[in-house]
Amino acid sequence: MSPDRQTSRMDAAGAAPGGGPRVSRRAFARIAASGLAVSVAAPLLAACGDDGESSADGKVTLKFWKYEDPATKSVLEQLVAKYNREQQNVKVVMQTFPFDQYLAEKITTALSAGSGPDVFWVSAATLLNFAPKQLLLPLGDTFTPKEQSDFLPQSLRGITLRGDVYGVPHEMGVQGLLYDQRLMERLRLEPPKTWDELKEVAAKIKTDTRWGIMLPTAPDVFQNFIWWPFLWMGGGEVVSADYSHATIAEPAGVQALALWGDLVRDGLAAPKSSGPFGEELAQGKAGMAALGMWVVGNYRTTYPNVALGAAPLPTPTAGGRSLAAFGGWYTAVSAATKHAEEARRFAVWLFGENPANAVELTKAMTVLSPRRSVTATLETLPAFRKAPIPEFTRIWPSTRAEPAYPPEIQTAVTNALQAVMFSKAEPERAAEDAAKAIDSYLASPDGSLLKELMGS
Repeated sequence: MSPDRQTSRMDAAGAAPGGGPRVSRRAFARIAASGLAVSVAAPLLAACGDDGESSADGKVTLKFWKYEDPATKSVLEQLVAKYNREQQNVKVVMQTFPFDQYLAEKITTALSAGSGPDVFWVSAATLLNFAPKQLLLPLGDTFTPKEQSDFLPQSLRGITLRGDVYGVPHEMGVQGLLYDQRLMERLRLEPPKTWDELKEVAAKIKTDTRWGIMLPTAPDVFQNFIWWPFLWMGGGEVVSADYSHATIAEPAGVQALALWGDLVRDGLAAPKSSGPFGEELAQGKAGMAALGMWVVGNYRTTYPNVALGAAPLPTPTAGGRSLAAFGGWYTAVSAATKHAEEARRFAVWLFGENPANAVELTKAMTVLSPRRSVTATLETLPAFRKAPIPEFTRIWPSTRAEPAYPPEIQTAVTNALQAVMFSKAEPERAAEDAAKAIDSYLASPDGSLLKELMGS
């Protein structure tokens, strides 16, 4: 595929629903002043405190946080070291955390307390956890229009509120059905195309020591991220387009919950997974995994002998259109930083200025890049023409952006999934409970402001 064709296909995909919130200035101002901004005071007070940390040599010290990822460890260490060599007055110190602790515990707790990092990675799904509460700092003129013009619009849309950009996107990870290619060939199985086939293939793969499929089972936003396409493929949504009421209890939501409940309760899917990197598949403990292209870099580094295959996610019935979500991560700046300009400059320098930095990271992560110039370079590299990456580029036109929902809505969906998988709840009841929780939130003052925030 030529760079021009790749760009046009990616731009076209950006027109799909779910590309991120559009915010009026009036709505944003009201949200920032309301109870939704419960954590505003701490970071603002912290930002008005002392001059911040300095290293022994008198340089300003910036704390940079991200989740642990073996595939990107070396690249990030080298980039941080390069930046530190180029700076006379700034020193960046990077710290990483286990993925399952990073967003749910470390970042949320630290930012709400007005402490934590100056610069950090944030996902599109958690934008509404931070930006409306004024926990993020807009990048302002530091991220110039010229630099932004190299980015696909849908990648910036997910981190833009009230016209302000709150982060620099560095990757777009596309979902799919991953599988052990050698195992499938040995068992003479083809990747399933429907949900019924998914259950049948998983049953044939399953043994006393091997699960048929891995699903993310930890109760967090990553679990929801993988589940969204199963809802969408049946024509479902979590809430109505105008955010007036929940729609998760409609038939599409019920059947998507039922599928995941059946897979776990019938013993086809493991009740506990390793999370976003799917090590069980590489270790022979599972035959398939609902994950995405972001695992490829880790597999090539840690499990080079595994033949990893990829296919579109199965559809509810034969002949349906497979859908997937693409997730994005961004380099953002905490509103609590005592060194706003230095933090902004590092955040933009990292992946917003020189495309070479972004090329190195994207090569390591083996994901799609939100930057046109980077995509053009990547398509010339053998690693991006090697399976299973080409399959994900074919999946890309059928993707939607990961939706940004506030914690109250995310939690309602998470609870429904946990209930059908582990509490023997009927999918209809789990969906109804989720709908009630979402409707209760939408009827609250915060929910009313959310309707304005999302452009109703």
